[in-house]
Amino acid sequence: MSEQITNRDLSDLIRTGTDVYTTVIDFGEAVIRRSTNDDLSILSISGVYSRNVAKEIERLCLAWKGNLGLEFKDIRPHPLSRSKFDGSVVGLLKTLQEKYGQRGKLFLLCSPPPELIDLLKLTGAIAEYTIIEQSSTD
Repeated sequence: MSEQITNRDLSDLIRTGTDVYTTVIDFGEAVIRRSTNDDLSILSISGVYSRNVAKEIERLCLAWKGNLGLEFKDIRPHPLSRSKFDGSVVGLLKTLQEKYGQRGKLFLLCSPPPELIDLLKLTGAIAEYTIIEQSSTD
């Protein structure tokens, strides 16, 4: 059930007049930033994606009880595999999609990189996710 909506549509979920709180977790090779505004939290991951980073993403996401957006931004290839993502990302996203669906909350992929889109297409899972694309006017 992939819906093509934009970041502008996402901004409608954020109530004006509320504060945005940001937390940064630095793993050395990767950084996770969580920005929270009312009932919406966006996790932005940059750097090298690894299984350790995936475990922390899962922990943070499952602890959050509101709506969640996940953004992989400026992902660099892993030095050993030379790829940006391994198969663990599909399992991570599937787990998060199921848990958020059970809670009746939104789980969004925000402007996913082409490598992630390709991996989700290869596994036949792309239609299961709501994808927020960067609009040209943002």
